[in-house]
Amino acid sequence: MRIFLDVGAHTGQTLAAVIGLGFDQIHCFEPAAICWPALEKLAERQATVWRFGLWNQTTTATLYEPGRPGAGLWLKDSRAAMKDHTQPCRVVRASDWFAEHIGARDRVYLKLNCEGCECDVIDDLLDSGEFDKVAYLMVDFDARKIADLKHRPAQVMARLAPFPPPRVLRTKQAMIGGTHRDRIRHWLGGLPQ
Repeated sequence: MRIFLDVGAHTGQTLAAVIGLGFDQIHCFEPAAICWPALEKLAERQATVWRFGLWNQTTTATLYEPGRPGAGLWLKDSRAAMKDHTQPCRVVRASDWFAEHIGARDRVYLKLNCEGCECDVIDDLLDSGEFDKVAYLMVDFDARKIADLKHRPAQVMARLAPFPPPRVLRTKQAMIGGTHRDRIRHWLGGLPQ
């Protein structure tokens, strides 16, 4: 099966771009409760909305700036004034979810834009062997915007070196176009089928 995973789905911008592209399954992961109504309305019967984020552990965490673009488990350097705008959220260990829901023969297209968690998610998938199920990864390294995590993207990219483009692409390489829809479709359109 061709499966699209939208990790950091927000209110469905990427979902709107991938509906109708022939995926057998679309899964959207979003921990911010304020985003769920819009995401679920767009998803209807065409996608599954998971009311949690993916990370390297299963727990309840603090989500900063829920509902805003850039909401995450870490407060970005430029947004220190928003430190009191939080909500508890659920996160699930990515490798556990993969082991339960993705088969060895499935072809997974993974979009990771999860505001700092991307490094931990990739490490978890690599360490567990679940990354073998990922046919294509597009990752936005938001960790670079967080003082304590700025070093992580380089470490993770070094681990991903055995997986050259187009298997692994950063957003700057993949997201080309005037709108989010155009950029997502440019990425997917450039991949072997």
